[in-house]
Amino acid sequence: MRIKNIIIAFTLLLSLAGNAQTPFSDRAPLDSVPEWVKERVTPKEYEIWKTMSSVFYIDYSILKTELSPERKQEIYDGLKKICEGIEKGEFSHQVGTGFTFAKENPIDTTFQWKLCELTQIDENIQLCKREASVYQSAHSNSVELVCTVWYIYNSQKKEVHIVKYEISPNGSRCKFQGGMGMVYQKNLNRLQGSYAGTFRYEIGGRKYCDQLEKSFAFSIDK
Repeated sequence: MRIKNIIIAFTLLLSLAGNAQTPFSDRAPLDSVPEWVKERVTPKEYEIWKTMSSVFYIDYSILKTELSPERKQEIYDGLKKICEGIEKGEFSHQVGTGFTFAKENPIDTTFQWKLCELTQIDENIQLCKREASVYQSAHSNSVELVCTVWYIYNSQKKEVHIVKYEISPNGSRCKFQGGMGMVYQKNLNRLQGSYAGTFRYEIGGRKYCDQLEKSFAFSIDK
């Protein structure tokens, strides 16, 4: 799997900026973290940035903005996964690649998440499958993108293990090229996801191409 897809799969809030051999703006040299970053993050977070800087020219400007707890959690959840790959040597061919962050999108909580399957494992643990239409073409109600997620929920401990998730087109001659990610926000007891990509479809012989980027969330207890 190429690195761009790996990053998308973890958070969708991170994106590569292409090769950037010359640092600029808030982008520091390799194996270098600006001193002001150290003053804004915790020691554990700083170690994450140090690991990231061994491969990427990082744009740190996002740390100068006010981050919500949810946004911050998503960012560091994604970075931790990438750091695990760096330590395993999976990103050695990406040394010198620019790394920046996509803009934060409003989180849509209006989607109707249908409970498709429910298996009661014991008194507190359930295996669930839910799905929702997360995009509908303005040209036809039958052309849409459907997100499906399977997860195990422990209602006593308020813990979720995401088993699998996917986004797929629904309609004739439809194709979605992109990626998505999903995380559990324990403090809010909800699943939050994001996707981005290109949705191509055909209606009445006319071809359409929609560029999409969307964030959404739903409560586990609903």
